[in-house]
Amino acid sequence: MMPQKEEIVYFIKELCLLQKEYKLCRQHSLKEAIQKDIQLLKNAIAESMAMHTN
Repeated sequence: MMPQKEEIVYFIKELCLLQKEYKLCRQHSLKEAIQKDIQLLKNAIAESMAMHTN
């Protein structure tokens, strides 16, 4: 299944929101959870883009 450009754009927007949330967060345990989500989202974006360009 070929990912749609809209899916990639959605992932990038979500990544931006998570990064803003991370910067504003002051609770260490919550920051760790957000950082994990950011990494998962980065991986999903990279995979989607790789599938889209091939």
